[in-house]
Amino acid sequence: MKAHVSEIFRSIEGEGQYIGFPTVFVRLTGCNLRCKWCDTKYALEDGEYIKVGELLRRVNEIKKEGDIISFTGGEPLLQQEVIEEFIKLNEENNFYIIETNGTIAPSEFLKGSAFFEISPKLKNSGQSIKYDLSWVSSLSLLGRYHIKFVVLEEKDFEEIDELVNKFKLEKEKISIQPNGLVNDYNNEMLKVVEWCKERGYRFIPQLHRILWGLRRGV
Repeated sequence: MKAHVSEIFRSIEGEGQYIGFPTVFVRLTGCNLRCKWCDTKYALEDGEYIKVGELLRRVNEIKKEGDIISFTGGEPLLQQEVIEEFIKLNEENNFYIIETNGTIAPSEFLKGSAFFEISPKLKNSGQSIKYDLSWVSSLSLLGRYHIKFVVLEEKDFEEIDELVNKFKLEKEKISIQPNGLVNDYNNEMLKVVEWCKERGYRFIPQLHRILWGLRRGV
């Protein structure tokens, strides 16, 4: 089996539940959405096809002990068979994250093998999606998920609250982050922080955006 891979690199996790942890990122090519504020548009089509065994070799070449392995994109669950084979081939006991937009339910194998960093897209993304996040409930008892929303305007919280109530999402497992493409990221963070304080939501910035700007491979 071959994986369509955009890039492989080692950095720190820049957002979500495990922000700050050393991580090897496997960015898989392809996505089923076209968000207007996407910061990885290069991963929509560009990349190389490599065998999963070769992918594992390249990851192990740069990985250090204790690193997280994160499958990101694009939308990595478009290639969930690749991720399954990678995990099964890898004899080491690693901690895996799958960063997904939440539109594709993972297999039972992946539910039991990885932590899910889910980023449902609100209407501010330019997409109109009728989400079915009922599959997330099966991850709840295992503590295997975190959800993050990108907020542009205060009214976006109405949409967030609707999803939280409809699918009984745990508020303590949700974080809010600002649009990383804006020029003045500091002011954008301060604005979103105030909205989070008013509503009791956790705020998490894009740490890689603060440290390195909009560079790729970091």
